Amino acid sequence: MTEVAQQAVFWTDDASVCEHMGHGEDIAAHFHDYGQLRYAASGALVTTTKAGTWVAPASRITWVPPFHVHSSRSHGETDARVLPVPAELSEELPSEPSIFVASALLREAFMAMSSEQEPAASERGGLLLAVIRAELIRAPQEPLRLPEPSDPRLKAVTDLLHADPAISATLAELGHRTGSSERTLSRLFGSELSMSFHQWRTLLRVQRALLELCEGTSVTETAIRLGWANPGTFISAFTDLVGQTPGRYLPLPAGQGTGLGEPLKIMTKPPRRSVPLYVAALGPKSVEGAAEYADGWLPFLYSPEGAAGVWGDALATGTAKRSENLALLEVVAGGIVAVQPRRPGLVRPGAD
Repeated sequence: MTEVAQQAVFWTDDASVCEHMGHGEDIAAHFHDYGQLRYAASGALVTTTKAGTWVAPASRITWVPPFHVHSSRSHGETDARVLPVPAELSEELPSEPSIFVASALLREAFMAMSSEQEPAASERGGLLLAVIRAELIRAPQEPLRLPEPSDPRLKAVTDLLHADPAISATLAELGHRTGSSERTLSRLFGSELSMSFHQWRTLLRVQRALLELCEGTSVTETAIRLGWANPGTFISAFTDLVGQTPGRYLPLPAGQGTGLGEPLKIMTKPPRRSVPLYVAALGPKSVEGAAEYADGWLPFLYSPEGAAGVWGDALATGTAKRSENLALLEVVAGGIVAVQPRRPGLVRPGAD
């Protein structure tokens, strides 16, 4: 969905909504004089305004301020929960549509209020709404807004990419197909969307990847479907934008998990917010990838004195691209130990 209908409808119904939406089901463009929080307990919701497109899987909550015209589309079988926020309480939240990471407490308060359609004016409703508001204020926002152009020359190009995000055509080739020069399109991407062609296409692909992953598509298949050269480059681009690895968005098997609602892989107790990734690598490209997106690196026959001469360039290149959300790379070194009777030449003189 890339367009918002020009004749938007003004909605006056401010009741909480719990609604099942089939895959690809649309909600036409509309607006209201109250704020709105939108959460998909399952599936995903795509919200579109003139300012851009937001994708919210089951672990995220979308905020739409009062009077913002917006339309929606479901992705997968979606359990949509919509909660109105009175205008006087909306001032503490962003003035633009936003996506928030939903904590366990935020989800539970949201689900309790929307499922039971608790009136905000009731004592319990006021307490639940206060919890929701407090959690939203401290919740991290995700920079996943995909800006949409208004210039018809640029829109012709972005429409092609929306139709096929995996297309590998260069900006010059897309310009040739739509009748605009590469120079003009490059200028329009910067002036109208405040990003380059490459950045916009990467953001589009990451948004689509969120939807693919939430449906259970593997990380490798998602990377191939959306035009990345290999899973490593996909993981890197995804982590840079989302702040988490794509594997965290894969759904759990039915009936398994921590009970916290996080779309994580199966975990043992106690529940953890993330699963550390340690990579065994020797080749320059593999070591560079480990330094870029892994929590730890497992080299073979590692020597601190000689590491810089063997892997120094690869480590430096990968570290330069490492997300600031990741801690310093941990080096877990191992080696080969010979255990046998003491013999000359097997140990250094003076060693125990």
